[in-house]
Amino acid sequence: TPGGAIENLAQKLIVAGNPLGLGAREFYGISLASALLGVYMAFVIFRRGTTSINVALSILILIFFYFLPKVWLQSRITRRQNNVRRGLPDALDMLSVCATAGLGFDQSIQRVSEYWDSPIGHEFGRVINEMEMGLSRRDALRNLSDRLEIREISSFVALIMQTEQLGMSISDTLHAQADQMRIERRFRAQEQAQKAPIKMLIPMAVLIFPALLAVILGPAIPTLMEVFNTT
Repeated sequence: TPGGAIENLAQKLIVAGNPLGLGAREFYGISLASALLGVYMAFVIFRRGTTSINVALSILILIFFYFLPKVWLQSRITRRQNNVRRGLPDALDMLSVCATAGLGFDQSIQRVSEYWDSPIGHEFGRVINEMEMGLSRRDALRNLSDRLEIREISSFVALIMQTEQLGMSISDTLHAQADQMRIERRFRAQEQAQKAPIKMLIPMAVLIFPALLAVILGPAIPTLMEVFNTT
């Protein structure tokens, strides 16, 4: 339904950090305008003739303009989530140091938000703002998890809540989780490095191999043409 689509889009914009200050209805309008622009351009090309090239080009234009806003939004989500993942272990280390120095959890979160000019710092600052407006720490942390939709953040929030319930040391817990996140980040980097050769096959097949074949076979083309002409 349109209402459900708007709600889903609103959540994605929140996860993306509300890029350009766009609301869900505004972005929905941009997506609709982009799709209509694709239809118009495809129609203009199609009117020039129903050749196979024009038909293929019209279809490509329709697909491009339909998915362009969605791909852009997803790229913003992925970029922001990756930035948070990269900064989270260091932020947890600083939280651990602040807690060891005697600061409370709220004061530690505020110190990190003031120190880090990054997505994770901004999100911690938002947690502090929500608590100052009367929201409980538990609800503010849940909102943090909902805004980012990152597994590491959800684990962090669950760990903080569990630590408070059991009366455990927050500093030791945060330091251990930061080390675990660094290990997971190292494993992800290794996985990406292993996948790199496979991802390079398509660009090589599309861009490099045709040029290489042209260089190799180019000098032989005149000879081949002479052979075919004499037969």
